[in-house]
Amino acid sequence: MLSLALGGILFMTAAVYMSSFNRDQYSRQGYFKDAEFHITYSQSAIELNEYGLGGLQAETPLGGELINKISELDGVKKIQEIKRMGLYFDCPKNDVYNTYDVLTPLAAEKLNDLSRYLESGSAEYEKLISGDYILAADNDTVEEVYGWKFAAGDQIILHYYDGSKMAEKEVTILGILNRQYIIDNCSLDGWFLMPEQTIADLVPYENLNTDLLISAEPEKEAAVGESLTNITNETTVLALSTLADKKAADAQATSQIFGAISGLGIFIMMFSILSMINTLITNIVTRRQELSMLESIGMTKGQIRKMLLSESLLLITITVGVTMTIGTLCGYALSSLLYKNGAFYMAFRFPTVLALAYAGVLTLVPLVITLVSMHSFSKEVLADRLRGAEI
Repeated sequence: MLSLALGGILFMTAAVYMSSFNRDQYSRQGYFKDAEFHITYSQSAIELNEYGLGGLQAETPLGGELINKISELDGVKKIQEIKRMGLYFDCPKNDVYNTYDVLTPLAAEKLNDLSRYLESGSAEYEKLISGDYILAADNDTVEEVYGWKFAAGDQIILHYYDGSKMAEKEVTILGILNRQYIIDNCSLDGWFLMPEQTIADLVPYENLNTDLLISAEPEKEAAVGESLTNITNETTVLALSTLADKKAADAQATSQIFGAISGLGIFIMMFSILSMINTLITNIVTRRQELSMLESIGMTKGQIRKMLLSESLLLITITVGVTMTIGTLCGYALSSLLYKNGAFYMAFRFPTVLALAYAGVLTLVPLVITLVSMHSFSKEVLADRLRGAEI
């Protein structure tokens, strides 16, 4: 019954994964963690502007008037502003030039909390505030994209719009932040970080907002969405995305994933159950002489049936126990691992319905096989069964 146990473990692992998968939290990854609407500059507007994102920030700031207009809408609870500075960078050491990126501002209160995220280098306040140093993050993704990693001490040349022309500044990477910083700061975009007050000295923009995240009262979400659509349609430089649209897109993707997992789980279980049926039938057939001898010395058919059913139930109890225990532990380990790596939509939840269905099928099948086999044997005369066994 090893194949049955292994199949059951795989089935329970898949069941725990599907049960622990929170579809709402899955759609709320990233910008929609605490918001239902996301306004940003459209990609086409960034590409068409002579100075890229920096030009849009200078010419059409996401602040003041727009924020006031949105906050006056009935049903809007909160507006979160995300700040970044658009730029291009050169990394001569790795032969990379004029690559688009954004510089993420570091709030003053967060500067002293960076040491616990350091992978290499340092995060000395005095050096960072001087404007000659920056921090780099998400080196794993950098390696995937470019085939190399940033290192503390690398010289980087930043090209940015200063309000009148493209300017440049040479800076040094002071330290590298680890992946945990990326997980804890889901709004981080781009490779580089610099103190907010230092960035303010480089550019004269009204503000550095690149994204506005709007949360709304549930009962007024549709009305707020319609009003925001009208506001963003007034200009060609803004783009609006909504949690509702993301949920609709994610629903199709997750249904496909769950369908594939369910299909694989059912296939594994059916294969295991067929193996179990074959084993049970073979076991009963090979014991035909033994069962006939027991009946000939006085055991009733009911006693023999009870003995076989008890053996089957013992086997199933052990199999279900092993499967439920190890399969649940494997599922828990999988969901915990995914959660620790940033998949916050994975929160362990025992798959009660699937587990009961699995246990029910696994209990019913051996009982049916045993009863059918015993009924088939009972049609034969005892003397014929004993004579057939001797032959």
